[in-house]
Amino acid sequence: MPNPKKTRKVQFFPKVNCFVPLSPDAQDREPVILKLEEMEAVRLKDLVGLDQEACAREMDISRQTFQLILDQARSKMAQALCQGLPLRILGGDYVTPICRFVCADCGQEYDIRYAKDRQRCPHCASPNVYCPKKAEICRSWCPSPEKLH
Repeated sequence: MPNPKKTRKVQFFPKVNCFVPLSPDAQDREPVILKLEEMEAVRLKDLVGLDQEACAREMDISRQTFQLILDQARSKMAQALCQGLPLRILGGDYVTPICRFVCADCGQEYDIRYAKDRQRCPHCASPNVYCPKKAEICRSWCPSPEKLH
């Protein structure tokens, strides 16, 4: 039986989440989707300059998993650049210390695991969850309380 998938820790939300080539037909082409944890792997390794072990530690995953994520990210970025496709940073399976969500029904505050806890409270399963601080860096990533009802 395989080990359960470990959620990756992400500490960076880009202010821009879509890059489109200047070619005339680029807007009409299907974008390449780069998951947020893939973006984080590229940031840690290629921008911050950490070694693979330090990157894996920052993301709270194994070195092998880190390398797989980094390889996937680089492949997707190469595809977008070489084929003139839009690149969109979206989704993934991650936790972040930047945002905490609140359940409007039970009042519980919790760290989100993006793929799971962004839609439902892990304590009472209510769909009425939101990010109370609406930090500038995550404004485009979190639902607001007004969108609940």
